Amino acid sequence: MNYSIRSYLTRLTVGVFAGILLFIFLSAGIALYLNLNREVDKGLEIEVKRLAGMVHTEFSGLISGETGLSDEFIEELTEIYLYKHQFVMIAMESDSGRHVYFGGEKENIQRLLADGFLSNNDGFYNRVFNGRHYRILIRQSDFGRLIIGAENQTFFDIAAGFRNILLIGVPVLIIIVLIGGNFLARRAMRPVVSAAEKADRITLTNLKTTLSDYDKKDEFGILISTLNRMIVRIDQEVSRIRRFTQDAAHELRTPLTILRGELEMLYQEQDLPDEIGSALQKALDKTIILQKIVDDLMLLARSESGDYTLDVKIISLDRLMKDVVEDIKILAEHRPIEILTEHCDPVEYTGDESLIRRLLLNLSDNALKFTEQGKIIFSLRNMPPGYEIKISDTGTGIPPQDLPHIFDRFYRVEPDGKEKRTGSGLGLAISKWIVDAHGGNIDIDSIPSVGTTVTIRLPAADR
Repeated sequence: MNYSIRSYLTRLTVGVFAGILLFIFLSAGIALYLNLNREVDKGLEIEVKRLAGMVHTEFSGLISGETGLSDEFIEELTEIYLYKHQFVMIAMESDSGRHVYFGGEKENIQRLLADGFLSNNDGFYNRVFNGRHYRILIRQSDFGRLIIGAENQTFFDIAAGFRNILLIGVPVLIIIVLIGGNFLARRAMRPVVSAAEKADRITLTNLKTTLSDYDKKDEFGILISTLNRMIVRIDQEVSRIRRFTQDAAHELRTPLTILRGELEMLYQEQDLPDEIGSALQKALDKTIILQKIVDDLMLLARSESGDYTLDVKIISLDRLMKDVVEDIKILAEHRPIEILTEHCDPVEYTGDESLIRRLLLNLSDNALKFTEQGKIIFSLRNMPPGYEIKISDTGTGIPPQDLPHIFDRFYRVEPDGKEKRTGSGLGLAISKWIVDAHGGNIDIDSIPSVGTTVTIRLPAADR
């Protein structure tokens, strides 16, 4: 699955915001919990001191080492702590054993506490009774152990109320941050998207095009400036290569033409030995191939440099295709190949006749070259808003790994187990340029050992 930088930045923004929000809530919750506990602890400490003071002063006569606490003292404790949501326990040791006295809110507090709780060390403890939270303080005094508990529900009540707000508020905030983060990421990535769209349209024929103007001195500005300088350097190097190709093709054309003429004159000489005649025939064939390669290179170099001007006029596309079909029939006359015209609509087309003829001849020659027996089928259809040309064969086909490269220069498909076929590997590159120059597109579908279908779609509008 592909993820864009924009979506990554959006997720990162939401993640950072959620992390900060979680940190704030946790920090605030812990701070609130500790502060509330601290306040309760202070209150319990005060109550322990006050109770110990009361025992040694006004209630001193109500405590007996043998009988323990009197009922009057227990009633006094209950009256003091009942309405404070607190409870008090006093555990006293005597010869007859431990005696525990209760006062305040929880009369059955000992049954709610775990066994052995009264034997815990001095300190603060948290317990839950009937769904309510309590803070308990244990202190050892000279007359026994004091256990004072106070309701500590405030934090949990606040948390419960705040939780309901968070269940609605946090998703809404996340959605707002998600939308805002996506908007900001989109704005931040706009220069890169614009530059990518322009870069995607840059080809060898329009290297003069630069990426979007972005004059800010940030990272995007540095990137775009660097890419623009790189495009300029590539354009300069490609221009040098084009000039070299053009110059080389131009320089080779004249000597090859002279060489071909001389070889043809020699080949026509009478009484040539068979060996010399055969050698002259091979040399002449190679010279013709070299001459065609030079012409193809010259055409491609001129087309890419913008020096080639289309000779646009109204032509009869159906007549042109019929002429090519007749030429192919002559070439396939002594081979077990049937040349058929499946469909041919009358079409008046505006284009360069010589280039369209060359396009059809290149594709037909390829079909003939890779078809040892079977059929080659031509069709021309008027399919608004344009025209469709198809050339199908029952030849060897093209392996799937070769299909992405068939329009590359000098790329040749060599079927397994077959002898090498002649060809420069420029025919399909020129064919694609011709179709592109006329505003159309070309597709090739092929199945090995079944055949190949070339589909050309040309627009009807005048260029």
